[in-house]
Amino acid sequence: METFTVPRRVLDGDFAGWLRDEMKSRRMTGRMLAHRAGVDHTTIYRLTLGERQPTLATAVAIIRVLRAEPSRGPFYDELPQEGDEALKEEAR
Repeated sequence: METFTVPRRVLDGDFAGWLRDEMKSRRMTGRMLAHRAGVDHTTIYRLTLGERQPTLATAVAIIRVLRAEPSRGPFYDELPQEGDEALKEEAR
């Protein structure tokens, strides 16, 4: 069984703030997160506004996606990496 740590802010009742900050730091849209977590994008939107609280299943799905290690996390391969040869070529 997979285990993970629930973020302190989530336990303190600030799921919306935590979610917005995590999405922003990953440059992830609500649709991107929704796709990865297997939930509807309108659910993500309402959660970020604090209009809704997630069900346990939804919270677990979102936390799993956002707590993935950066090297294995969502959209990691699409982000430019330091030392990326393609970026060096574009800069020339």
